[in-house]
Amino acid sequence: MSKPVKLTSAHIEWLKGGALADREVPGLSVVVAAHERKQRRFKRLVAGMKKTVELILGAYPAFSIDEAREWAASFSGVAACGEDTRATERAEDAVMMAVAAAHAIHLNAIFTSDIGPRLGTKVLADLTEDDWRLPASGSAFERTSAI
Repeated sequence: MSKPVKLTSAHIEWLKGGALADREVPGLSVVVAAHERKQRRFKRLVAGMKKTVELILGAYPAFSIDEAREWAASFSGVAACGEDTRATERAEDAVMMAVAAAHAIHLNAIFTSDIGPRLGTKVLADLTEDDWRLPASGSAFERTSAI
């Protein structure tokens, strides 16, 4: 990689191969990928660790230089403090997946115990208002909606 420069559109247009690092934000660069496609990349060693964080923002010119710098600056500061932002993102994703899985289980329980037996084989257009009424007490819907 050549000496870092303050990235401009002209620098990026001029780039035909390799990578060009931004002087403004450590770790931000533009790389020429397959078929001369240019991408914004963040790549930086996490302080105090033997880990390198590498993330791709996307193809040029989908994001402005200022947007790319703002995006990379958030990761650069965290990496300089010795944290890997990917670990935090993975933990957040795991929590969201757990909520999504619980939601799916909840909906499946309602369908299996209440909706499926009563309405599962009926055509949607043929349902009457009486078909849509809630079942008698003790249904899975009533048991789980109080949670």
